[in-house]
Amino acid sequence: MSDPTTPEGRAELRRLLGSGFTDQPWAIWHDLDHQGFKTIGDEAGVLSDGKPFTEECNPFAHVYTDDLADLIVAAVTALPALLDALDQADAELAGYRAEEQRVRAWNALVNEGNVRCTDCGLRYAEREEYSCGDERHQGVHYYDPEELVEARRRALEGEP
Repeated sequence: MSDPTTPEGRAELRRLLGSGFTDQPWAIWHDLDHQGFKTIGDEAGVLSDGKPFTEECNPFAHVYTDDLADLIVAAVTALPALLDALDQADAELAGYRAEEQRVRAWNALVNEGNVRCTDCGLRYAEREEYSCGDERHQGVHYYDPEELVEARRRALEGEP
């Protein structure tokens, strides 16, 4: 079985729900032999006069103990809503992840901008506004390329 926490897994469960089942909620039909075993299936299997189909009429109806019948009916009935909730949570999470990526990209620019000139100490973000006070480089700033790369990497990876 596919992993229901993935979109593919949920699609597979929806496909299984749609193959042969109706979109009706499931229900316990009746106690076949009055010994505690119940037939379950979709509610469409119950005739309008209240008499249920039997297993021979509906291949999706099976006999279970009371506790198991209650669990299966509740699970099959709840599954579509649970799958929808997982889809909605995934979409919301994707939005949060996209926002996190935007924040990390901004932080990378800020981190890189805070790297200091090795000669005069001017921030990288201000390099075009001021010339270097150290005359050895004729007014051109020098920034350690490894420090610039490291500053960006830390921000993009979410490190402080």
